[in-house]
Formats: sequence, C-alpha cells, structure tokens
Amino acid sequence: GIMGVNATIDEETGHGSTPAIQQVKGEIQHSMVVMRENMRAMAVRESQLLNLDEKSAALEGASTNFQRGAKRLYQHQVWQRYKLFAALVSTIIWAACVVMFRQHLKALLMFTAVSAVTAFLANHYLWQPSANGMNLDEAQT
Repeated sequence: GIMGVNATIDEETGHGSTPAIQQVKGEIQHSMVVMRENMRAMAVRESQLLNLDEKSAALEGASTNFQRGAKRLYQHQVWQRYKLFAALVSTIIWAACVVMFRQHLKALLMFTAVSAVTAFLANHYLWQPSANGMNLDEAQT
C-alpha cells in the first residue's frame, strides 16, 4: 500500500505504523518505566529525608537539654566551692576566736551553736536550687 512494504496496522488506533514509529513508541514506554522508577526512588528519598529531619530535631533537643544540664551542674559546682571556702574561712576565724577569747568561751560556744543552726537552715531552705533545676536525670521533652 501507500505506507510501504514494512508498514503494519496498529491494533490500538487502526492506523498504519512504520518501524521508526514503533521504535519511538518503545523509547517512550522505556522512558515511562524509567520515570516511574525515578518517582518511586524520589518518594523513598523524601521519606528518608523526613526521617532524617525528625532525628535531627530530636538530636538538637537533646543537645540543648544537655547544654542546660551542664550549665546547671557547673553553677552548682561553683556554688559548692564558694560554700566550702566560706566554711574553711569561718572555721579558721572560729579557731582564732577560741584562742583569743578563752575567757568568753561560754558565749562563743552559744554564738557558734546559733550560727551553725542558722547556717544549716539557710542552706537547707533558702539557698537550695529548685528540685527541677538540679534534677539532671529527669527526662525533658
């Protein structure tokens, strides 16, 4: 016929087709398969990126909490050093007072007892950090 010897009738359209058209159709089908595979791979990558983003946000939160806890711990240690220094200086001054004011030992011991009770109560009730502030093992969200 008109289309040549190699022409065949396409079953879908009812029109004739040449080998070149069939080759183009094959390439289109192959391209569609590759495109579908690429779309599936892209969906998998998107899922992996979302998972990575969630893990990154969780790590950032944990890092922030760790940093806060480390800062609180450092401040607590500094406070403990100050209290130790104050206790040492107070003990040295007390020992010097005992030696210098032996004739007033009864009054000095009374003053020492009142001072010790006051220091204990102040340390226990006034200067203690809040329970939430120092609980470093508590899971924070």
